[in-house]
Amino acid sequence: MLFAISRNSDNPEAAAEIVNCMLTEPEGIDALKDTRGLPASKVAADRLIEAGMIKPEIVKAHEIAMEASGPAISPFNEHPELRGAFIDALEEYSYGMIDEVEAAEVIIDAANDVLSDFDS
Repeated sequence: MLFAISRNSDNPEAAAEIVNCMLTEPEGIDALKDTRGLPASKVAADRLIEAGMIKPEIVKAHEIAMEASGPAISPFNEHPELRGAFIDALEEYSYGMIDEVEAAEVIIDAANDVLSDFDS
């Protein structure tokens, strides 16, 4: 969940100050709390953890994720065709239109199609 400042903003400096406030100043941190998960800002995370505003389960899950090693999440997970195939297959599966084998085949076929465009 990102914040962004439009290049068409009339006052990008003011917008940057607002974003900075929300992410690093006590008033902004306290207003956002954990609505966006554990803050990436160490200042914000520490403040919320110390104040008991972050559920211990979130902190523990973050620690587990940060200590983990293994394959990274592929940027292809964000590829529009692949995301569409995942969503469509999972939706059809959830409505009983296809079974788990068919859903897996749809996803695998879509992944192979997307990846074939990147073969050298």
